Amino acid sequence: MIRTRTLALVLAPLLAWGAALPATGAQVPAMPPITAALNGQPLMLAPPAREIAGRLYVPLRALVAALQMRVKTEGGHITLSLPDHDVSVTVGQATVEAAGREVGIGAPIVQVDGSTMVPLRFVSAALGAQVSFDARARAISIVSVFAGASEAPPTQNAAVGRQVSGTVSAVDRNSQPPTVTVLQKNAPQTISMTSQAKIMLQDVSVHTTFAGTLADIQPGDELTATIDGDGSVHQVVDFFASHAGGIAAVSGSTFVLKDGRVVTPPAAGVVTLNGVAASVGELKVGDRVTLRFNPQTNEVKAVIASRPSAGTRLPEGAVRITSFATDATHPLRAGQTLNVTMVGTPGGTATFDLGPIVRGLPMAEVSPGRYRGSLPIDAGLNLTDISVFGELAVNGVAAPRAEAPAQLSVATTPPQLSDIAPMGGESVNNERPNIFATFTSPTQIAIDVRSVRIVVNGRDVTAQANINTDFVVYTPQQAMAPGPVNVSVSVADAAGNVVSRSWSFVIRRSQ
Repeated sequence: MIRTRTLALVLAPLLAWGAALPATGAQVPAMPPITAALNGQPLMLAPPAREIAGRLYVPLRALVAALQMRVKTEGGHITLSLPDHDVSVTVGQATVEAAGREVGIGAPIVQVDGSTMVPLRFVSAALGAQVSFDARARAISIVSVFAGASEAPPTQNAAVGRQVSGTVSAVDRNSQPPTVTVLQKNAPQTISMTSQAKIMLQDVSVHTTFAGTLADIQPGDELTATIDGDGSVHQVVDFFASHAGGIAAVSGSTFVLKDGRVVTPPAAGVVTLNGVAASVGELKVGDRVTLRFNPQTNEVKAVIASRPSAGTRLPEGAVRITSFATDATHPLRAGQTLNVTMVGTPGGTATFDLGPIVRGLPMAEVSPGRYRGSLPIDAGLNLTDISVFGELAVNGVAAPRAEAPAQLSVATTPPQLSDIAPMGGESVNNERPNIFATFTSPTQIAIDVRSVRIVVNGRDVTAQANINTDFVVYTPQQAMAPGPVNVSVSVADAAGNVVSRSWSFVIRRSQ
């Protein structure tokens, strides 16, 4: 299993909110309440979500209930645990510890009328969910694989008109029809798969969802199946997590990645090296591995290892791949195309894989021994530093698997602009207000700080602003005239996905 450090989520004693909120001295026009949805279903927030000093806050208690986090109280401290990590926070601070890392959440955690309120960024940065806020619709959307993970509703069998959720224990691809067995609260449920069933795969580590086949469903994954009233399977969503890295050390049945992660696959786990079944003992320092593991238990179910085959001597006339490469020199975004080229034995069938995520993509032989393939990047595909592999077979004889020299990153989910100040429609007394916006990347592709732009009343003030990967802040050097102030902020990630936001506030005339 993957060994991760467990951290406590510590909430400080209740603070007096009245001393923490400055009075605005102005009435803000009434606006409709903010609504929320979790995995597409309405989420009740009590107390309601609210904007505080230009930042959107939600009640921590509602998140605990919705994600069914475990709670433990010790001497005024509270420990909250998700299936894959714990988080340590303190009321009044704007940073948290998540899985051993200090993470900024954009604004301090506060107490309001006895309820702990957290900024919306806390949900993504600390809890690992995907979060978006539609300011026009005043609607929050949260997507989390852990919703209801601790206490799934009981299902006695895979009856019609039901939803079956659990851990995949077996996949029988040879039966007619094929079946998938899941363990729901330790009770096996067998699902008969039909050709009409829509299969979707979701890698929760990189926030990517894509269409799959029955061959992509593996024991150890988490799965949710929707069964129609006539008994046919309407849709199956298979959840798993992945992690890629290079091996720094191997000892017996355990290996250590260069990022310090210690991995001991279970005896029933699958290990492959360059596409061939192997054991952990056959792995070497420098090998590149992709781990596929259960997102709730962190138990590794598959280790896909690769080792450059350059210099390997093959018998004369053996099927071989001489070279294999991609044209991706930077992270790709939706609408772009990944192109791959291969040189090898002519007259073969060539394919390429994106790690364990997308497999068996075809390549065409454009001239004897030269193969080309491509993959249009569609929305919903997010990958980080993943290996690209090429495979070639001639008359049923396969060449050693080849790995492209450069790894691939893809980001199709744009950054999010979450908190602003002064907030839209607000009236302020300060003639030199701090104007700021916070942003985050929901994928693992970093914000491109060079892309950040802030325009105030039609003037680009980026050069005078303080900018980092989390926020942009501009403070006018001289007093601004009373009246409306128009602000526009735009930011992009390293893949070139751009998000922008415009709003206005008013500087009141001094009395």
